[in-house]
Amino acid sequence: MVVPDLKHLFNYCAVPWYEKELQEKNLLLEDYVRQHNLNGIERLIYQNEVMEKSYREIVTRVHLAYWPYWLDFWLQDHERMSLQFGDKEELKNGYAGADNTEAWLELIKQNIESALLEKPEYLVWHVADCNRHEPYTYKFHYTDSEVVEAAADVFNEISGNIPEDVVVLFENLWWPGLRLRDNKVTELFFNRINRKQVGIILDTGHLLNTEDNLANENDAIDFICHTVKSFGELKNLIKGLHLSCSLSADYRRSFPKIVPKENNFSTLFEHMNKIDQHKPFTNRRVLEILELTDPEYVVHELAYDTFDDLDGVLNTQLKACNILR
Repeated sequence: MVVPDLKHLFNYCAVPWYEKELQEKNLLLEDYVRQHNLNGIERLIYQNEVMEKSYREIVTRVHLAYWPYWLDFWLQDHERMSLQFGDKEELKNGYAGADNTEAWLELIKQNIESALLEKPEYLVWHVADCNRHEPYTYKFHYTDSEVVEAAADVFNEISGNIPEDVVVLFENLWWPGLRLRDNKVTELFFNRINRKQVGIILDTGHLLNTEDNLANENDAIDFICHTVKSFGELKNLIKGLHLSCSLSADYRRSFPKIVPKENNFSTLFEHMNKIDQHKPFTNRRVLEILELTDPEYVVHELAYDTFDDLDGVLNTQLKACNILR
Protein backbone atom coordinates (compact mmCIF):
# COMPACT_ATOMS: atom_id res chain seq x y z
CA MET A 1 0.00 0.00 0.00
CA VAL A 2 1.37 3.43 -1.00
CA VAL A 3 -0.39 6.70 -0.23
CA PRO A 4 0.21 8.97 -3.25
CA ASP A 5 0.85 12.72 -3.26
CA LEU A 6 1.74 12.71 0.43
CA LYS A 7 4.56 14.90 1.72
CA HIS A 8 6.74 13.65 4.57
CA LEU A 9 8.45 16.02 7.03
CA PHE A 10 10.21 15.73 10.36
CA ASN A 11 10.12 17.98 13.40
CA TYR A 12 13.00 20.36 14.05
CA CYS A 13 13.75 23.16 16.48
CA ALA A 14 16.94 25.16 15.91
CA VAL A 15 18.22 24.83 19.47
CA PRO A 16 21.96 25.38 19.97
CA TRP A 17 22.88 21.69 20.44
CA TYR A 18 21.22 20.60 17.20
CA GLU A 19 22.80 23.47 15.31
CA LYS A 20 26.20 22.68 16.82
CA GLU A 21 25.91 19.03 15.82
CA LEU A 22 25.12 20.00 12.24
CA GLN A 23 28.26 22.13 12.17
CA GLU A 24 30.39 19.38 13.70
CA LYS A 25 29.11 16.88 11.16
CA ASN A 26 29.57 19.42 8.35
CA LEU A 27 25.99 18.68 7.46
CA LEU A 28 23.35 20.95 6.01
CA LEU A 29 19.82 20.37 7.20
CA GLU A 30 18.69 20.65 3.58
CA ASP A 31 21.00 17.74 2.68
CA TYR A 32 19.67 15.69 5.60
CA VAL A 33 16.14 16.17 4.31
CA ARG A 34 17.13 15.00 0.83
CA GLN A 35 19.12 12.01 2.13
CA HIS A 36 16.00 10.69 3.83
CA ASN A 37 13.68 11.27 0.85
CA LEU A 38 11.70 13.86 2.78
CA ASN A 39 9.93 16.99 1.57
CA GLY A 40 10.96 19.37 4.34
CA ILE A 41 10.61 20.13 8.03
CA GLU A 42 8.06 21.37 10.49
CA ARG A 43 9.98 23.93 12.49
CA LEU A 44 9.14 24.79 16.07
CA ILE A 45 9.59 28.52 16.63
CA TYR A 46 9.20 29.41 20.27
CA GLN A 47 10.90 32.81 20.27
CA ASN A 48 9.60 36.20 19.21
CA GLU A 49 12.83 37.84 18.09
CA VAL A 50 14.32 37.54 14.59
CA MET A 51 15.90 34.11 14.18
CA GLU A 52 19.63 33.76 13.71
CA LYS A 53 19.16 31.27 10.88
CA SER A 54 16.34 30.72 8.45
CA TYR A 55 15.37 27.37 6.95
CA ARG A 56 12.61 28.74 4.76
CA GLU A 57 13.78 26.72 1.73
CA ILE A 58 12.75 23.50 3.49
CA VAL A 59 10.15 24.75 5.99
CA THR A 60 6.63 23.73 5.07
CA ARG A 61 5.02 24.24 8.45
CA VAL A 62 5.81 26.16 11.59
CA HIS A 63 4.75 24.98 15.01
CA LEU A 64 3.99 28.05 17.13
CA ALA A 65 4.98 28.48 20.77
CA TYR A 66 2.75 26.61 23.18
CA TRP A 67 1.42 27.88 26.50
CA PRO A 68 0.43 24.79 28.54
CA TYR A 69 -1.23 26.77 31.35
CA TRP A 70 -3.01 29.88 30.17
CA LEU A 71 -6.76 29.81 30.87
CA ASP A 72 -6.58 31.12 34.45
CA PHE A 73 -4.40 33.94 33.13
CA TRP A 74 -6.84 34.68 30.31
CA LEU A 75 -9.72 34.79 32.79
CA GLN A 76 -7.53 36.71 35.27
CA ASP A 77 -8.36 34.25 38.03
CA HIS A 78 -5.75 35.51 40.48
CA GLU A 79 -6.82 33.15 43.24
CA ARG A 80 -6.10 30.08 41.12
CA MET A 81 -2.93 31.57 39.65
CA SER A 82 -1.58 32.14 43.16
CA LEU A 83 -1.63 28.36 43.66
CA GLN A 84 0.75 27.95 40.72
CA PHE A 85 3.08 30.92 41.14
CA GLY A 86 4.81 32.09 44.29
CA ASP A 87 4.52 35.81 43.58
CA LYS A 88 3.75 38.34 40.86
CA GLU A 89 7.29 38.23 39.49
CA GLU A 90 7.20 34.45 39.07
CA LEU A 91 3.81 34.77 37.39
CA LYS A 92 5.15 37.39 35.02
CA ASN A 93 8.13 35.21 34.17
CA GLY A 94 5.73 32.34 33.49
CA TYR A 95 4.21 34.38 30.68
CA ALA A 96 7.46 35.69 29.18
CA GLY A 97 7.14 39.07 30.84
CA ALA A 98 3.44 39.63 30.19
CA ASP A 99 1.50 40.79 33.23
CA ASN A 100 -1.90 41.21 31.54
CA THR A 101 -3.86 39.62 28.71
CA GLU A 102 -3.17 42.46 26.25
CA ALA A 103 0.58 42.04 26.68
CA TRP A 104 0.22 38.27 26.33
CA LEU A 105 -1.69 38.63 23.07
CA GLU A 106 1.12 40.84 21.79
CA LEU A 107 3.61 38.06 22.57
CA ILE A 108 1.51 35.62 20.55
CA LYS A 109 1.39 38.08 17.65
CA GLN A 110 5.17 38.52 17.79
CA ASN A 111 5.65 34.74 17.75
CA ILE A 112 3.42 34.53 14.67
CA GLU A 113 5.39 37.34 13.03
CA SER A 114 8.63 35.41 13.60
CA ALA A 115 7.05 32.24 12.24
CA LEU A 116 5.82 33.95 9.08
CA LEU A 117 9.41 34.91 8.19
CA GLU A 118 9.86 31.24 7.25
CA LYS A 119 7.07 31.53 4.65
CA PRO A 120 5.14 28.47 5.91
CA GLU A 121 2.07 27.05 4.25
CA TYR A 122 0.69 26.08 7.65
CA LEU A 123 0.90 27.18 11.27
CA VAL A 124 0.29 24.68 14.07
CA TRP A 125 -1.57 25.76 17.23
CA HIS A 126 -2.15 23.65 20.37
CA VAL A 127 -5.62 23.66 21.96
CA ALA A 128 -5.38 22.55 25.59
CA ASP A 129 -4.92 23.81 29.13
CA CYS A 130 -3.24 22.11 32.07
CA ASN A 131 -1.61 23.64 35.13
CA ARG A 132 1.47 22.40 37.00
CA HIS A 133 -0.47 20.07 39.32
CA GLU A 134 -2.98 18.47 36.98
CA PRO A 135 -0.50 16.30 34.99
CA TYR A 136 -0.01 14.38 38.23
CA THR A 137 -3.45 14.41 39.79
CA TYR A 138 -5.51 14.10 36.60
CA LYS A 139 -8.12 16.19 38.41
CA PHE A 140 -8.87 18.99 35.95
CA HIS A 141 -10.54 22.27 36.79
CA TYR A 142 -11.81 23.10 33.30
CA THR A 143 -13.89 20.99 30.93
CA ASP A 144 -13.03 20.40 27.29
CA SER A 145 -15.83 22.76 26.26
CA GLU A 146 -14.60 25.57 28.51
CA VAL A 147 -11.08 25.26 27.15
CA VAL A 148 -12.02 25.17 23.46
CA GLU A 149 -14.39 28.13 23.81
CA ALA A 150 -11.71 30.25 25.44
CA ALA A 151 -9.03 29.01 23.00
CA ALA A 152 -11.22 30.04 20.07
CA ASP A 153 -11.69 33.48 21.63
CA VAL A 154 -7.91 33.89 22.03
CA PHE A 155 -7.32 32.80 18.45
CA ASN A 156 -9.97 35.15 17.10
CA GLU A 157 -8.22 38.05 18.85
CA ILE A 158 -5.02 37.51 16.85
CA SER A 159 -6.18 35.78 13.66
CA GLY A 160 -6.06 39.03 11.71
CA ASN A 161 -2.26 38.89 11.99
CA ILE A 162 -2.15 35.72 9.88
CA PRO A 163 -2.33 36.10 6.07
CA GLU A 164 -5.35 34.54 4.42
CA ASP A 165 -3.22 32.16 2.35
CA VAL A 166 -1.66 30.60 5.46
CA VAL A 167 -3.65 27.70 6.90
CA VAL A 168 -3.87 27.28 10.68
CA LEU A 169 -4.01 23.69 11.89
CA PHE A 170 -5.18 23.03 15.43
CA GLU A 171 -3.53 20.17 17.27
CA ASN A 172 -5.15 17.77 19.70
CA LEU A 173 -3.68 16.96 23.09
CA TRP A 174 -4.74 14.64 25.90
CA TRP A 175 -5.38 17.44 28.41
CA PRO A 176 -8.68 19.35 28.57
CA GLY A 177 -9.36 20.99 25.23
CA LEU A 178 -9.33 19.56 21.72
CA ARG A 179 -8.86 15.88 22.57
CA LEU A 180 -10.82 14.69 19.51
CA ARG A 181 -12.79 12.20 21.58
CA ASP A 182 -16.06 14.14 21.48
CA ASN A 183 -17.40 15.42 18.16
CA LYS A 184 -19.62 17.96 19.91
CA VAL A 185 -16.56 19.61 21.46
CA THR A 186 -14.75 19.63 18.11
CA GLU A 187 -17.78 21.21 16.42
CA LEU A 188 -18.11 23.75 19.23
CA PHE A 189 -14.51 24.84 18.70
CA PHE A 190 -14.57 25.17 14.92
CA ASN A 191 -17.98 26.85 14.89
CA ARG A 192 -16.52 29.52 17.17
CA ILE A 193 -13.44 30.16 14.96
CA ASN A 194 -13.78 33.26 12.78
CA ARG A 195 -11.55 32.05 9.95
CA LYS A 196 -12.00 29.81 6.92
CA GLN A 197 -8.44 28.61 6.36
CA VAL A 198 -8.28 26.21 9.30
CA GLY A 199 -8.11 22.49 9.94
CA ILE A 200 -6.86 19.74 12.22
CA ILE A 201 -3.40 18.30 12.54
CA LEU A 202 -4.05 14.94 14.13
CA ASP A 203 -1.35 13.99 16.61
CA THR A 204 -1.54 10.21 16.83
CA GLY A 205 0.55 9.95 19.98
CA HIS A 206 -1.59 12.52 21.78
CA LEU A 207 -4.73 10.67 20.74
CA LEU A 208 -3.30 7.40 22.06
CA ASN A 209 -2.60 9.12 25.39
CA THR A 210 -6.36 9.50 25.87
CA GLU A 211 -6.98 5.74 25.94
CA ASP A 212 -5.96 3.42 28.77
CA ASN A 213 -6.54 0.04 27.13
CA LEU A 214 -3.87 -0.22 24.46
CA ALA A 215 -1.18 -2.88 24.78
CA ASN A 216 0.64 -2.83 21.43
CA GLU A 217 0.85 -1.16 18.02
CA ASN A 218 -1.98 -3.22 16.57
CA ASP A 219 -4.23 -1.98 19.36
CA ALA A 220 -3.01 1.57 18.76
CA ILE A 221 -3.67 1.50 15.01
CA ASP A 222 -7.11 -0.06 15.51
CA PHE A 223 -7.99 2.64 18.06
CA ILE A 224 -6.82 5.53 15.88
CA CYS A 225 -8.70 4.22 12.84
CA HIS A 226 -11.86 3.57 14.87
CA THR A 227 -11.70 7.07 16.36
CA VAL A 228 -11.15 8.78 13.00
CA LYS A 229 -14.05 6.83 11.45
CA SER A 230 -16.27 8.16 14.24
CA PHE A 231 -15.52 11.76 13.20
CA GLY A 232 -17.98 11.67 10.31
CA GLU A 233 -17.74 14.87 8.25
CA LEU A 234 -15.22 16.30 10.73
CA LYS A 235 -12.65 13.94 9.19
CA ASN A 236 -12.43 16.37 6.27
CA LEU A 237 -10.80 18.89 8.60
CA ILE A 238 -7.72 16.67 8.94
CA LYS A 239 -5.01 18.24 6.79
CA GLY A 240 -1.96 16.67 8.39
CA LEU A 241 -0.60 14.18 10.89
CA HIS A 242 1.94 14.34 13.66
CA LEU A 243 2.86 10.68 13.44
CA SER A 244 4.29 8.84 16.43
CA CYS A 245 3.39 5.98 18.75
CA SER A 246 2.78 6.41 22.47
CA LEU A 247 1.89 3.31 24.46
CA SER A 248 2.05 4.73 27.95
CA ALA A 249 -1.13 3.26 29.44
CA ASP A 250 0.77 1.18 32.00
CA TYR A 251 2.62 4.25 33.26
CA ARG A 252 -0.52 6.40 33.32
CA ARG A 253 -2.32 3.80 35.38
CA SER A 254 0.57 3.21 37.77
CA PHE A 255 2.03 6.56 38.82
CA PRO A 256 0.70 7.99 42.11
CA LYS A 257 -1.92 10.67 41.46
CA ILE A 258 -0.33 13.21 43.78
CA VAL A 259 1.82 16.28 43.17
CA PRO A 260 5.47 15.46 43.98
CA LYS A 261 7.27 17.51 46.61
CA GLU A 262 9.86 18.57 44.02
CA ASN A 263 7.50 19.76 41.31
CA ASN A 264 10.12 21.55 39.23
CA PHE A 265 10.54 21.74 35.47
CA SER A 266 12.87 18.75 35.16
CA THR A 267 10.54 16.52 37.20
CA LEU A 268 7.53 17.58 35.17
CA PHE A 269 9.43 17.19 31.88
CA GLU A 270 10.48 13.64 32.80
CA HIS A 271 6.91 12.79 33.78
CA MET A 272 5.49 14.20 30.55
CA ASN A 273 7.97 12.27 28.42
CA LYS A 274 6.89 9.05 30.07
CA ILE A 275 3.31 9.83 29.08
CA ASP A 276 3.95 11.25 25.62
CA GLN A 277 6.61 8.94 24.23
CA HIS A 278 7.05 10.07 20.60
CA LYS A 279 8.32 6.65 19.54
CA PRO A 280 8.29 5.45 15.92
CA PHE A 281 5.69 3.09 14.55
CA THR A 282 7.26 -0.17 13.39
CA ASN A 283 4.10 -1.89 12.15
CA ARG A 284 3.34 -1.41 8.45
CA ARG A 285 -0.34 -1.28 9.32
CA VAL A 286 0.36 2.38 10.09
CA LEU A 287 -0.38 2.87 6.39
CA GLU A 288 -4.03 2.25 7.26
CA ILE A 289 -3.96 5.50 9.26
CA LEU A 290 -2.46 7.40 6.35
CA GLU A 291 -4.95 5.99 3.88
CA LEU A 292 -7.94 6.67 6.14
CA THR A 293 -7.00 10.25 7.10
CA ASP A 294 -5.74 11.18 3.62
CA PRO A 295 -3.54 14.05 4.88
CA GLU A 296 -1.54 16.44 2.76
CA TYR A 297 1.46 16.14 5.08
CA VAL A 298 2.84 13.68 7.60
CA VAL A 299 5.24 15.06 10.18
CA HIS A 300 7.33 12.30 11.71
CA GLU A 301 7.30 13.92 15.14
CA LEU A 302 9.79 11.77 17.02
CA ALA A 303 11.93 12.19 20.12
CA TYR A 304 15.66 12.53 19.54
CA ASP A 305 18.64 14.03 21.35
CA THR A 306 21.09 13.79 18.46
CA PHE A 307 20.96 13.31 14.71
CA ASP A 308 22.27 9.79 15.22
CA ASP A 309 19.19 9.18 17.37
CA LEU A 310 17.03 10.73 14.68
CA ASP A 311 18.53 8.47 12.01
CA GLY A 312 17.39 5.42 13.93
CA VAL A 313 13.83 6.42 14.85
CA LEU A 314 13.13 8.23 11.58
CA ASN A 315 14.31 5.36 9.41
CA THR A 316 12.25 2.93 11.47
CA GLN A 317 9.04 4.88 10.92
CA LEU A 318 9.80 5.67 7.28
CA LYS A 319 10.16 1.93 6.64
CA ALA A 320 6.82 1.31 8.30
CA CYS A 321 5.35 3.99 6.01
CA ASN A 322 6.89 2.29 2.96
CA ILE A 323 9.16 5.26 2.24
CA LEU A 324 12.38 3.31 2.83
CA ARG A 325 12.92 -0.29 1.78
